[in-house]
Amino acid sequence: MIMQQNMVTINVKCRKCKSDHLLLTEIWRGHGVQWECIGGKIDVKDGTMLVGDPYSIFSVCKKCGYSWTLRGFTQITDLVSEKNITT
Repeated sequence: MIMQQNMVTINVKCRKCKSDHLLLTEIWRGHGVQWECIGGKIDVKDGTMLVGDPYSIFSVCKKCGYSWTLRGFTQITDLVSEKNITT
């Protein structure tokens, strides 16, 4: 169950169909951490918000299946601003 106080808004949509229901994977050396974006929001408790050495974010649209790498971003925290956290 997703708790409302952990939700943050991100501005990422599918490049093909413009859906905001996505699966985002933070790619690290040897593993990845997945986050589900529903309605433009992610639960900050879903993944791991640790300092490390991620090198990209891979996205898959859950509506149309289109996949792409988010340019200019290496970690979910790059997409999330503290001012977007709902309390």
